[in-house]
Amino acid sequence: MDCTKSARALWAGKPIEEIGKTDIERVRAAEELKGVKPVTVRARLKVIRTVFRWAFARELIQDVPQFPVLPAAHYRQFVPPTEEERN
Repeated sequence: MDCTKSARALWAGKPIEEIGKTDIERVRAAEELKGVKPVTVRARLKVIRTVFRWAFARELIQDVPQFPVLPAAHYRQFVPPTEEERN
């Protein structure tokens, strides 16, 4: 999965129960250094958070690590063509 590629590379060999907020912050920083847009970083961290919640629900880990608070996402706004542009 491309969305977890950075996390898997940074956390290789580290037990899941030892992963914390600092590790998650490193993933966010690595994604930003690669030029990944903030909205995409947010979506990728959401997938990683889901993995931790899944593991917690199945009692594979004791706690879900705290995730960093990210700034609000800014999406591009679609502007429909004007009447002149359509003709």
